[in-house]
Amino acid sequence: MAGSGKTTLMQALAAHLGDTETPAYLLNIDPAVADLPYEPNIDIRDTVDYGAVMADYQLGPNGAILTALNLFATRFDQVLDLITARASDVDYVLVDTPGQIETFTWSASGSIISESLSVALPTVVLFVVDTARAASPMTFVSNMLYACSVLYKTRLPLVVVWNKVDVAPCGRAQGWMGDYEGLSDAIGDEPSFSGGLARSMALTLEVFYEAIRSVGVSALTGEGIPELLAAVGEAAAEFEREVAPEIAARLAASAGLPRWVPRLSPAAAARGARAVTAAAVGAPALAPLRAAVATRIVAVASYTLRPTARGRVTLTPEGGVAVDPAALSTAADWEAAVAGVVAAVRLLHGSPEVAAAAGGPLLPLLPPLSPATVLSLLPRGGGRPGGGALPPATAPLLPLGGPPAARAAVDAYVRAFATTAWHPLGTCRMGAGCGADAAADAVTDGRCRVNGVGRLRVVDLSVAPAMVSGNTNATAMTIGARAAELVREEWAGLA
Repeated sequence: MAGSGKTTLMQALAAHLGDTETPAYLLNIDPAVADLPYEPNIDIRDTVDYGAVMADYQLGPNGAILTALNLFATRFDQVLDLITARASDVDYVLVDTPGQIETFTWSASGSIISESLSVALPTVVLFVVDTARAASPMTFVSNMLYACSVLYKTRLPLVVVWNKVDVAPCGRAQGWMGDYEGLSDAIGDEPSFSGGLARSMALTLEVFYEAIRSVGVSALTGEGIPELLAAVGEAAAEFEREVAPEIAARLAASAGLPRWVPRLSPAAAARGARAVTAAAVGAPALAPLRAAVATRIVAVASYTLRPTARGRVTLTPEGGVAVDPAALSTAADWEAAVAGVVAAVRLLHGSPEVAAAAGGPLLPLLPPLSPATVLSLLPRGGGRPGGGALPPATAPLLPLGGPPAARAAVDAYVRAFATTAWHPLGTCRMGAGCGADAAADAVTDGRCRVNGVGRLRVVDLSVAPAMVSGNTNATAMTIGARAAELVREEWAGLA
């Protein structure tokens, strides 16, 4: 978390390891830090000038951090080579990331960095919390939700580090992690909706607490540092025991993908170690990052706004919940995803305006998908490989064609790199009627009332009957506002 003292904690860890003659390798990938109290082996600031990025591209602080990380990620294969070359000589590799969760954990560059590290080495995430700021039960729950999101996104062992225990003890917060009743009592009779929300979230997080460790430390005095390193050791063992086999399975499943996708060698998989035969990012044709900062970066992403696939939420025999999004499970959705890649390449390589804005030739970030390979899938006569002129961006994309080998390469690209925009909805979708007259898959009626259940409503995005084409934020607020009107109307009728 920003302001939690993570950089000072890095210094404390480095000092402790130095005092105990434990070899470590230090990385700083926070481009916005002004001064570091430790000497990193690799520093993003030596490669990317954060201030220049902000000024040259007229970006705000977070936008500049994200852009700097994107630039750094394009050459992270070289960083990984340096780390793995020293792996046998050091006991720890410590990485200081930006404190803004959204700019690292939920960014593409952050995912590339964390996933590449987890393929190469046993990797553990430290979620650093300012203990004094978590003294309130409401802020405690908020911090734990953040930690849960990090665990969910990275799928790596996580240790919650309660920092600054020299200012405020962490015993109460750690107690709340195992005592829902105590936390509920601490929340008390909070009059706003946040009290009920906090209780609901706290109850949900009970399962989350079983999967993490927590340690209280003081980065200023060094208190708790040995205990933190012990927890990291336990989490690393958990990585080897539970996470490494999953990574090995995922990489084994990628055996049919192009050779530039990272995969484990059989020997490495057998001994549970991580090895990288090639990085998922970084083309030899890319210029050094210092030069890249001085040029314009153009990126295009495509989204399937109205997917036809429908997922399922079911109960497991063990009493848990299984969520299957069924992403890209229909032929129409798959064709739309492939067409999105084709459209992006056609836009980038067929538009004089884009070329002028880029200020030079455009280089594909992910070999060996050349523009010619992708554009060969355009409808007959629409791509350069056959000698025809590239059609305008408004020309139809479907039906796709092209050589089978080219289609297989683009299919593999989509299979490897397609991701979600994290806007799920519709699990309690609205439908006409009620009870026996309700639509077969409808959970709620048009007034957000659960079909067949009295005095119960669902008021969130799960009642949406269909996917929306934009960000779901405004839709969620609209549903809430309309539901409030409906409740007011019904209560007024009872008065």
